[in-house]
This record gives sequence, structure tokens and C-alpha cells, in this order.
Amino acid sequence: MTKSEIEATAFHEAGHAVMAWLCARNIGKVTIEPVDDEAGSVSHAEYGESAVGLPIFGDGEEGLYVIMPDESPRPLSDIERWLYEFSYKLEWEAEEWEKQALIAFAGEAVDLITAPESFHPGTVASDRASFDEAISEGDGNAEVIHEWAKSIFTEPTIWKSVSALADKLISQGTLSGNDTLKLLRAVALDGGVV
Repeated sequence: MTKSEIEATAFHEAGHAVMAWLCARNIGKVTIEPVDDEAGSVSHAEYGESAVGLPIFGDGEEGLYVIMPDESPRPLSDIERWLYEFSYKLEWEAEEWEKQALIAFAGEAVDLITAPESFHPGTVASDRASFDEAISEGDGNAEVIHEWAKSIFTEPTIWKSVSALADKLISQGTLSGNDTLKLLRAVALDGGVV
């Protein structure tokens, strides 16, 4: 692959991984190394295989709070509040098919942002098949899912997470689920990079 193809693949797969994380999916591995006929992939872990996921949010007498691994409860930062509201909406208001469709379209949504002039919808057959399957399971409108996914990636912290993950994929090729989730947590919640 050329340097530009590697970068495009890294951003594409980072989009899938970030959306999977936002939909509270366990990530097994993210890679930009070719697998079969795919330029890269995001695999999902079985429940419990991935140790670092979304934080635990609560609503107590003092208001919303967050519990991170190995931490005491504390008030939410602005981005934690946004992530809480977003993940709450996805978890309780979105149907399973919508989450699957968002994850399937996430790579293309990122492609639209990074290279709109060279974007060709449905070029990744497995993404298109997953998206079409998810839409057919619900009463879905593909355009609504497309717009929803694109709007998610316009949130600056979410885009920063995509960029940081893409950069790490470019330098390392493959990240385990735990390494991916630690990086996303550090960028999105702590504002730093691992």
C-alpha cells in the first residue's frame, strides 16, 4: 500500500473502532494490515474480553458522576458529560440495528470527512453488506443513519479520538482491544495521548 492508502485505511478503521466504542462494543483488535481481501479491520471481542471500556456513570445526590477503573467517583468534565449523554442516548434510545448501522457506516463517514473528493459510497463490500443488513433489520432510513454518523464525527473530541487512533495505527499497524480502548479513553476523557 502507498502512504496515502495506509493513511486512508487507518482513518477508515479508526472510524469503525471509535463508533464501536461509543456504542459500548468490546473491541478485540484494530488493524490496518491486510486481511483476506480487506485493507484493514476491527474485530469485536466477546463480552468480558476487553477490560477497559466506557466509564461507569451515575446520578447521585450531588449530580452526575463518573467512576473510572481504579478511581473514586468524581464529577463529570464537559466531555464526560457529552459522552454520557451520547452513550445514554445510544444505549437507551437507539435500537440494535441502528447501532450496527452506525458502526458499519462509520468508516465511510470518516472517508467523507478526510477525502470527500475521492469518496465512492459502498466501495468496501463488507461494510456495505453489514450496513444493508442492519438497515433491513429495522425500519431504517439509510440517509438518517448517514447524517447521524457524520454528525458524531464533527464533535471535536470524537474527531480527535479518530485522529489519534489513526496515527497510532499508522505507526504500529495493529492495536489490541485494550490498547485501543486505553488510547480512546486517554484522548476523549483525559485530554491526553497514551
